[in-house]
Order: sequence, then structure tokens, then C-alpha cells
Amino acid sequence: MKAFYELYRDTENEIIISKRTDYSFPPHFHASIEIFILLNGEYNITIDDRAYTADEKSVIIADSFTIHSYTKTSDAPSESMLMLIPSVYLSEYNAYKNGKSLASAMVQDKTLVDEILVLVDFIKRHDSIAVKQEYVNVILLLLSEHLGLIDAPQQKNAATIRDVLSYIDNNFRQNITLDSIAKHFGYSGCHLSRIFHSYFSMSISRYINNLRIQYIETNKSSDVKLLPLIYDAGFSSPQTYYRNLKYYKAQNIKHIKD
Repeated sequence: MKAFYELYRDTENEIIISKRTDYSFPPHFHASIEIFILLNGEYNITIDDRAYTADEKSVIIADSFTIHSYTKTSDAPSESMLMLIPSVYLSEYNAYKNGKSLASAMVQDKTLVDEILVLVDFIKRHDSIAVKQEYVNVILLLLSEHLGLIDAPQQKNAATIRDVLSYIDNNFRQNITLDSIAKHFGYSGCHLSRIFHSYFSMSISRYINNLRIQYIETNKSSDVKLLPLIYDAGFSSPQTYYRNLKYYKAQNIKHIKD
């Protein structure tokens, strides 16, 4: 299943909770956990290669780096609650899973859903990170116990991607390449390229150059000269920057049209 990486989701450290009307979204993924609570309506939902039919008072959990999408199945109005839990809140949950993955992604238990909605409301009402953390832990534990855990060899690739993303994020302004990253993690360039492309549908070099362009776009201003910023971002020359900028803008336009 082709999907896109919602990079901006993983730059947020705040829990996002929002109500949605007639919400649909194409296949995508991110490190944050996404919890979708269907309050009314009917949906077809995919989580990786698994398909679910959700109706009123269903809750779906998309774990870190799972590809997920939401599609309404009728013209009738629908209402849902969407909760995004960033990685900074997931250490205890990941320790609890201990390398395993959820056996399923959907719960259709109105009592449990009502309990989760109460906990979500508590999170919305409190500013304390410590308090939010405790409520998040309870929600994820309740879902894990209802859904069950299974051994998941595929989680090794997700862990590799997480480590690679972290490494690139910390080093993209340096002279890093596919081969140097593969060597750092003890993989062949071909193997790492295949894993990375399966998640992002782009090469590692394209991903790195996109980060460099985003860095320039964030930091450029009338007070900052562009040429030093190009080199500071990690580009080897202005020509390389402009070539990648053209591609970056073309991809963004395509994504908006799609």
C-alpha cells in the first residue's frame, strides 16, 4: 500500500485532540500513535494490510509507523474524534509491548469507547504533562489488553526506520549519504534503501535534501544571506540546492492537487 509520511506530525510534542465531521484521509503514517473514535457513521478503515468496517462507537488505533486510511461508506453525516499521541508520551507503552505489536486495531465495545472518551476529556482539561501522561498510559493499556499482543518480526523494520529518521534529523546538515548511513547502522546500502523506500516511497537522498530545503525555508529572511544558508543546510553548491528546490516545489504542488 502506497502511503505518505506526515513529517509535520512528528515535529509536534503536544497531544492533538479534535472532532471531525465527514472525515476521510488517504494512506499515511507517522511515529505518533493515532486513535480514531467513530461517534456515528460507517467507515472502511485500513491499518497496514488489514481492512476494518467501523460503525458507531468503534475505536481504531494506528500504532507508530503503521499505514492507515479512513474512507466513509455512505453519504450520511458522520462524526469522529481524532487523537494524536506524539512519541514523547510512548516510552512506557513501548516498554509494555516489548517488541510485540497489537493483534488487531479495532475495538467495537461501547462501554470501553465511553470510558476512553472520558479519559480523552480529562486530557483536554489538564495542562500538566505528567497528568496527561498518566491518562495516555491508561488509554493505551486498556486498548492493548482488549486487542492483545502478538510477536511481530516486521516491527524490526519499523524500529530501524525510527533509528534512521532520528539519525538523519540530527545529521542532515552534514555530508551524509545512503552508504554512510547504511555503514553507521551495519546494513548494506541496497538493503537500507529498500526498507526506506517501502515506508516513504522516496530515496534517502531525496528525503535528506527535502529536510535541507525545509531548514532553509524556515531560516531564510531579509537579514540572512541565502548563499551561506545553502551551505549551512548541507548542500554542496547553489546548483544542487536549486535543482532540489524545483523538485520539492513540484512534489508539494502534486500533493495539494492529489
